[in-house]
Amino acid sequence: MLFKPHTISSHILSNHLNQLRSISSLKVVWRKDPELDRAIENDKRFKLCARVVREVLNEPRHVIPLRYLEKRRQRMHLKVKIETFLNHNPGLFDVYLDRIKPKTEPVRFIRFSAKLQNFLEEQKRIFQKNEDLIVAKLCKLLMMSKNKVVSADKLLHVKKEFGFPDDFLVDLVPRYSNYFRLIGSPGEGQSFLELVNWEPKFAKSVIEHRAEEESERIGIRVRPNFIVQLPSGFVLKKDMRDWVRDWMELDYVSPYADVSHLEQNSREMEKRMVGVFHELLSLSLYKRIPVPILGKFCDEYRFSNAFSSVFTRHSGIFYMSLKGGIETAVLREAYEGDKLVDLDPLLEIKDKFVELLEEGWRQRAEELRLKQEKLRRDMENSATKVDQMSVKETNVDGRRHVDNGRRRAFKEQLEVRRKGVKNLTFVMGHMNIKTFLGFLMERVKILNLITLALTFLALVPKMESQMRSPIFPLPALPAPPQSPPLRPLCASQFALANYACGQLRTQPTLPSLPNSLLPDRDEDEDGSHQRHSHRHGHSHRHRHELTASERNCCRWAREMDSQCVCEVLLRLPLSLSRPRHRFTVSIGESCDVTYTCEGTR
Repeated sequence: MLFKPHTISSHILSNHLNQLRSISSLKVVWRKDPELDRAIENDKRFKLCARVVREVLNEPRHVIPLRYLEKRRQRMHLKVKIETFLNHNPGLFDVYLDRIKPKTEPVRFIRFSAKLQNFLEEQKRIFQKNEDLIVAKLCKLLMMSKNKVVSADKLLHVKKEFGFPDDFLVDLVPRYSNYFRLIGSPGEGQSFLELVNWEPKFAKSVIEHRAEEESERIGIRVRPNFIVQLPSGFVLKKDMRDWVRDWMELDYVSPYADVSHLEQNSREMEKRMVGVFHELLSLSLYKRIPVPILGKFCDEYRFSNAFSSVFTRHSGIFYMSLKGGIETAVLREAYEGDKLVDLDPLLEIKDKFVELLEEGWRQRAEELRLKQEKLRRDMENSATKVDQMSVKETNVDGRRHVDNGRRRAFKEQLEVRRKGVKNLTFVMGHMNIKTFLGFLMERVKILNLITLALTFLALVPKMESQMRSPIFPLPALPAPPQSPPLRPLCASQFALANYACGQLRTQPTLPSLPNSLLPDRDEDEDGSHQRHSHRHGHSHRHRHELTASERNCCRWAREMDSQCVCEVLLRLPLSLSRPRHRFTVSIGESCDVTYTCEGTR
């Protein structure tokens, strides 16, 4: 008899303590939901473009200098420069030149494009079509508040979250004076919007409407309650699971009901606060609102200071995203995966704007594609030319043995002509061409070797026009065969020598020429005494140490193959060709490089 009453009193005490347990002590581990985070990320680019458009829309005449807008990047959370933003989003703005002041230099301005102007007109039409919905939303926000009064500044701050027009306070509110009234005085924090008449048809929440529709459908009264959708793999601890079960059994407290008699820390007040958050998110366009914005209404809607813990404590109803470093409360039942299924009629504005953006993105993608195709074609053409040149150079050795027989026959006929042309001289001012050639062959630097050949090629027409006709006409000779191109090895040798000797500091001055013709090196092998006579009578040549540049040039000049150098002479005119000869290139004071040619034709 004594044990039974004691058991009953302990059970009652346990239930009473469970009900009085502090709600703030209930902890639930936050868990990331990738799909809902992706839904926020998908709208990031659209919202960024909307912020820039809204910034220009607030300017007089809807125009602004480009440099002024550049200074507002941080306020618009724009990470790239304005010019980059305009290039990435064509079709939004037009850039033009204008003066900020009458006597200043023109600067770049931006204004709405024709397509954006059309969108803004379409946006006005959508607002007019859904004006009743906007009025209902505004009434509901006032009816949920403590004194049916909300600060006008706070309403302006959340206008984009609920889809209100920019001018709703000066255009819509005066036209619905039976619902709204502006009180207070102009100024920040001193103007308020007050509800004039209570409208019973607006005093039902989304949950209550859903319960009524369900009751009509099945014919049984359904009690209003929340839809709980725990994310996959999410498990509550036993004590938290028991608390949620008991909390869900409580009667639903409408966000429009008078709760002045409820204690702030009671479970019923928790139920009412969850209902207010659920209703606010249901009235929003995207069924999600940043937590800092909700915190601005703590006084109006009687939120506790730790209200944000509600979103983690009731993880089956809400999800608190940390995407972008901002806490955002998301209504789970409004999404399937990352897709919003509970669509607001005002989202038609977003769809129109996204169509405008995507048209510009497609235009930019097409321009980039055309540029890439042109670049690819240019690269393919260049690669084809390189392949053709490689094929030609590869086949040179295969064609040479065919040309050898023709060359031998041509050389035999050429010897007859050389005997008549050998003693001819060409006058260039007061300078004998043969003397000029011999001097250059003696003193030219390896850097000027290719330049010398090109110089003679340029002088061919002039020298042939100054040639005296021979006394005896020469027999007509067939056209010489086309000289083969340089071998790839020769081209590499010339490139290396040209680069090495290009580092030398050359002096373009020429010493005085000798009075007599320089003897042929093939005919006068002991001509060193003439060179000796121009060295002030010294019996030896002074040898000085070569510089680093000269040593490098001398090294690569000695690496040059005589055959490669002789092939350059194949481009010379017939009168300057010689059957067999040598020439020496002097580099500095102690480096002489001699090249021997068996015959140039």
